[in-house]
Formats: sequence, C-alpha cells, structure tokens
Amino acid sequence: MKKSGSQSGSAHLIIIILIVLVVLGGLGYVVYRNFIAPKTTTNQNGNSDGSSDNAVNEASSVTSFYSRTYGFRLKYPKELYDVTNAANDGAAHSRTDGIIVAFDKDKNYTNAGSYAPLILVNFVKSELSPKQYANSLTVGDVSDNGQVIVNGVTGYKEQRKHMNVVYHNVYFSDGKSTIISLRLYGDSSAYAQAFTDMYNSFVLTN
Repeated sequence: MKKSGSQSGSAHLIIIILIVLVVLGGLGYVVYRNFIAPKTTTNQNGNSDGSSDNAVNEASSVTSFYSRTYGFRLKYPKELYDVTNAANDGAAHSRTDGIIVAFDKDKNYTNAGSYAPLILVNFVKSELSPKQYANSLTVGDVSDNGQVIVNGVTGYKEQRKHMNVVYHNVYFSDGKSTIISLRLYGDSSAYAQAFTDMYNSFVLTN
C-alpha cells in the first residue's frame, strides 16, 4: 500500500509540474506577442509586407519609399507630403512613375506656377552612368557637381539654374538600364537639407 501511495504522490507532482509549465508557457507567449515581437507596419496600399510595387511605410519621424520595379529604397521626413497624384495632374513637369513630395500639401499642384518647392523622384531609361547621363543634359547652367557615394552606391550630384529656377539633382543607376533621378525644385537651405537627407538614405535592394 505504501508503494501505491508513493506512486500516486509522484503522479500528482508530475501533473502539477505540467500545469505550471503550461501556465508559464502561456504567459511567455503573451509577453512576447505584446512586448518583444516586432510590430508589422502597414503601407498606404494596405500591404504589410511591402508587396506592392511602390510601397510607402511610415516610421516615427520618417517615411520610407520602396520601388520593387527599380529595386531601391529611400526615406524622407514626415513633414513632407506625398503630392504625386495632384502634381501629375498639372503641367509643371513630365508625369512621373515615382513619387513627388512637398512641404505644403495644400498648394494647387495642378497649376504650373505654384508647384515649387518639391522633390521629384523619377526614372529614365538609359544605359549611361549617372555622370554620363548628367553630362548629356543641355538645359541650364551647371555648378556644384561631382561624384557621391551613398551606402555603397555611386551617384552623381549637380546644381542647375534655368530661367532663374535652381534645381538640385542627384542621379543613381539601378545597375541595369535605368537612371533613378532625384530633383529638388526650389533654392532654400531648409529644403536642400531635407533633400540631402533623402538622397543619403538611398539604398539599392535588388
């Protein structure tokens, strides 16, 4: 009988240990899900995995733009507003497949006379290097030009003045047949710094 009682006590102990382990496991899972696991960010297209062609993901102080087609990612300050659709409806510049961001979201971007300042990210089919592409352009007076290296990617930076408007341009290549062009319309130190921060975040993802 003593042996039977000992076996019963051991069984109870094992059951208690199993219950404790299950409870601890459940608590650990809750803590992980709520405090440790990374949060999923949903982009403006409703995709949490960046599966759309052009995905915009919001962080605390910056917004990141990702193009699957051209294989790059860059960031811009959240105080800049995506005005791509409105600006594409205007006659201020050629339509872009990229993104257009501006400091003032309430401007009339369908009016060619009121679009600046803004930053335009566009794509040009070309097998030239960034420097060769810049040198092939004939519009405006060029200054402050030279090579830049951003996150291991070689690009070309320049400043052009045309019809009393200053353009800051940076060109990168996707390494295939496309020039990725970043252009700041407007000559302002505040905008120029935001533009510098933007092109310095450029990363090729392909």
